[in-house]
Amino acid sequence: MKINAKTGHDIQELKRLRKKVDEIDDEIISMLGKRQSMVKSIGKIKKCNGVNILSTARERQILKRILLKGKKNKIDLEFIDRVYWVIFKNPRKVQRLV
Repeated sequence: MKINAKTGHDIQELKRLRKKVDEIDDEIISMLGKRQSMVKSIGKIKKCNGVNILSTARERQILKRILLKGKKNKIDLEFIDRVYWVIFKNPRKVQRLV
């Protein structure tokens, strides 16, 4: 199969873009790890002070802020909403184990 110059360039561009996506995925994982570490610290403080783990008001506050950022960045708001509700589940679990 003969590859013309444009197709060869497109394949190289595809590889370059995929590499960038991989780097972003790595950053996301790193940030989630940092977030989880903060959540553990928050859980310890909550436990020492008898504060309830679940804070729906705080979750709504975060979601409102994140959705505004998503809108400014033209990201599907339903996608952000779904992702963050999954993210919110983890701290509840982590803080219960502290």
